[in-house]
Parts: sequence; structure tokens; C-alpha cells
Amino acid sequence: MSWILVVEDDEDVSSFLQYVLEGDDFKVHTAATLAEARQRLSLGLPSAIILDRGLPDGVGLDLCRELNKTPEERHLPVLVLSSRKDPEEVREGFAAGADEYIVKPFQFVNVLAQVRALTACA
Repeated sequence: MSWILVVEDDEDVSSFLQYVLEGDDFKVHTAATLAEARQRLSLGLPSAIILDRGLPDGVGLDLCRELNKTPEERHLPVLVLSSRKDPEEVREGFAAGADEYIVKPFQFVNVLAQVRALTACA
């Protein structure tokens, strides 16, 4: 079974993402901060990461950049969720290593479709 790491500080969004993904047979682990995400990643690598851009302890894109520095983590698909929709900010997300970038508010069905596509390619 594929598992997904959801890094999102909004508990409602995180819980609903977990509900939707688990309904599609993904196992889901959640983290509300970059520190929690790093700790979870130290225990094993997921099939994909859903990453909020703005987190209480930093910028989610920093985690993207970190992942791209190590050969074993560079391949991890990352889907960034953000309320930042300015084209330059979206480009920054892709430059940091995001495979997909979805602007909030979003349709959960679109996130699920992107996760399916990312994990099929992984």
C-alpha cells in the first residue's frame, strides 16, 4: 500500500485530505510543522508528499529544497498546496522542486487526481 505524508497545519484541511486519501486506499501520515515532517521522513520515505507552503515553523518550500539535495529523496513526488497564486510564487514552488502546485481553495477531487498521477509515476 502506498503511503502519503500530508504536511499541513490547518487541522480541517489535513483531516479531510487524510479522509479522502484513505478512502482511495492510501495510508496517510500527517505533520503540522516542518519539524514533524522531517522527523517522519527520518523513519521512512512516502510515495508522495502533500506540502503546505506556509507552516508555523517555516516555509514548506525549504523542505522541497532539502529533499532535492539527497539522491534517495530527490525522486519523491511533492504536491504543494498554497494560497499564494501569483505566477512568480508558483514558479518559485516549481523551482524549489515541487512536481505539482495547487492553489487554495481547491477541490479535493483535484488533489486526489494529482496524487494518483504522482504515485503512478513514482
